Formats: sequence, structure tokens, C-alpha cells
Amino acid sequence: MTIKADFLRNLHPAYFAVVMATGIISNDFFAMGNRLLSVGLFYVGIAAWLSLCVIFLSRAIFFSKEFRADLTDAKVMFSFFTFVAGTGVLGVHLALESSVGLAKLFWVFSIVSWLPLTYLTFSVLTLKNSAPIEQVANGGWLLLIVGTQSVSILTSYITGSFSGFEGWAIMLSLAIWGIGVVFYFIFIILLVYRLSFFKVEPPDLAPPYWINMGAAAISTVAGTTLYSVIEGTGALSQFGGGVMLVSVVLWGWETWWLPLLFLFGFWRHFVKHYTLKYEPVMWSMVFVLGMYGKASWNLGTALEMQAFHTLATFMTWVAFAAWILVAVDLILFPKAR
Repeated sequence: MTIKADFLRNLHPAYFAVVMATGIISNDFFAMGNRLLSVGLFYVGIAAWLSLCVIFLSRAIFFSKEFRADLTDAKVMFSFFTFVAGTGVLGVHLALESSVGLAKLFWVFSIVSWLPLTYLTFSVLTLKNSAPIEQVANGGWLLLIVGTQSVSILTSYITGSFSGFEGWAIMLSLAIWGIGVVFYFIFIILLVYRLSFFKVEPPDLAPPYWINMGAAAISTVAGTTLYSVIEGTGALSQFGGGVMLVSVVLWGWETWWLPLLFLFGFWRHFVKHYTLKYEPVMWSMVFVLGMYGKASWNLGTALEMQAFHTLATFMTWVAFAAWILVAVDLILFPKAR
């Protein structure tokens, strides 16, 4: 068995988190006006997206058994939503650059993959999975919300391109945002229950638990983005206040989670001495830091509060530093699953 074959066979479905992390930091720098880093990271993200599309297609063809097994494994199947989220984040950057045609193409990719994945994952949980919650539930489940809200965000950015159907596009974005918020509250209750009432070992607190915060952050971004396009749209504008209220509540919740996640990491690696090594899901941590920066920036813009922009700028540079560290780990430990 060659190294390449082993890599394809064991490829973790969360690898599109590389695109998620790279794309959100690129979009953060765009908001800050740093065009050099924004464009540079965008091209890195596009290159990673294209490469991973080829790699995962190859895995689906040559290792279809393993690919299907991941799609129906309650522990990892939600990781496939990293493709949806990564595609959506890149589509947003294209919209920011006024490449609306390409942005709409990425929107089609994201929504066409999001819809069947939602039904597949819930069907597996309902009809196939028999394992108890403490054995299968993990923070990676919230990638469902990340993928859902990425579709809502991209839809909001391109509503103006649906000539004559702008209101329907905004309504679609609003509905998908609402679905994501409902999913979040359902899943976060399950995950807090799992963390609070079952024994937790160091391997259990893997990087996907950062998505507990990241899913709330992207829901804030989706809500504030929707708020910016919903104003002045007649009957739909009445939902703006409610969307902003939920967005602020979610921002407060994700801010509360941040110190706790660092505490979990300290306990895992310094108290229990769990080896810190490269894992593909580490990109989820980078994504969360970048998305928190974006959520803070959007709130600062919507509420006209400069302090949020200062926080967002700080978090963007923290996320970029984390991106560099994980990228170095990827280069040094390319065989890690």
C-alpha cells in the first residue's frame, strides 16, 4: 500500500476546514482594508478548495467504502459540512470583490451540497445510529450549523443579483438563518448535557469543541449580514430588530465560551499532559477565532460602536497567527489524520 493510497483511504472529512479558516481570515482582512493579506489568503483558499475537491473526489471513487462509512458515521459525518462552509466563505469573498457571477456559482455549490447533507445526517441519527450520546456526540456536530449559516450569509451577499426576486432571496436567507439558529440551540443543549453529565477524558475535548463557539459566531455574522440587507425592504424589514437581538445574544454567548475553551485546552494538555500534535480539525479552532473577529466587526458596524472593531482587529491577528502555526504543523506532519 503506497503512502498516497493510505492518505486517501484515511483522509479526514474535516479537511475543508483549511478553506474555512483561510477564507474567513481573508474576509476579515478585507473588512479591515488590508488588501494584500486579504487577496493573498483568498488565493491560498481557492487553491486549497480546488485541490481538496480533486482529492475527495478521488477518495470517493477509489475508496468508496471508506467514504460511505464516514458519511454514515455519527461521529464524523457532520465534518462534511466543512465543504459547504468553505465554499460559502470563498463565495462571500468573491461577492466582496464584485465577482457576482462566480459568487453565485459558489452559492449553487454550497446550497446543493448543504441540502442533501442535512437530510442524510439526520436520517443516519434517526435510522442507523444506535450508540449512546456520550459515545458519538462532539463539537463537530455543530459544523451543521456552520454550513447552514454560511449558505445564509452568501445568500444575503448576492440578493441584489436576483433581479426581480430580491425579496424572495432575502426571505430565503432569513429562513436558512432561522434554521441554523434552531439547529444551534438543539445541538448545544445536547453537547452541554454530554459534557456535564458524562465522564470527560482528554481525547474527548478535541479541537471540534471549539465549534461550540464558532457556530454561535457564524450565526451572529449571518444575522448581522441579514440585518444589513433587510432594512428598507418593506414587510421584511419588520424582522430586522428580532434578527439583531438574537445576533447580540449569540455574540454574548460565544464570548462567554472563549475563556472556557482555553480552560479546556489547559486542562487537556497541561494538567492531563495530552500530547499536542497536528490534527486536521485544528483548522476549526483557527476558523472560530477568525469568525469571532468577523462577528465582532459586524456588530461594531451595525451598532456603530468602535470598540467592537478594535476587538475584531485584535482577534483577526490572533487568528492569523494561529493559522500560521497550524500551517507549519501541516507541513511538518503531513501524514497526520
